[in-house]
Amino acid sequence: MAKLYFRYGAMGSSKTANALMVHYNYIERGSNAVLLKPMLENRDGEKIIKSRIGLESECSYVEDFIADIGNDWEAAKKYDAVIVDECQFLSSEQVMMGGNESYIAICRKHFKLGMLSVEDSQ
Repeated sequence: MAKLYFRYGAMGSSKTANALMVHYNYIERGSNAVLLKPMLENRDGEKIIKSRIGLESECSYVEDFIADIGNDWEAAKKYDAVIVDECQFLSSEQVMMGGNESYIAICRKHFKLGMLSVEDSQ
């Protein structure tokens, strides 16, 4: 199961620098990591992520990554890490992609019976 790490902080708290360092560490260990940013974010130019302390790296756009992957989740499994900078510019569709669109609380009894949705109980 994949893990989600969400790093947040005030402006100037090294979020981008940390993302770049994490990406570097994955690459240095021989892992396949992809660095992404939304097309809407253009502070540093196209397909570049740059921190205020001078670290920078080439990246891809989230939109292009999603278009390339499409619904082929096997293709996405080749990545050991997907690192997204400036995620506040993502649309709700991009954030929800591949995730559950809603959470429905169920009790243990219904889970064991396989009644995992409202439709199953009718």
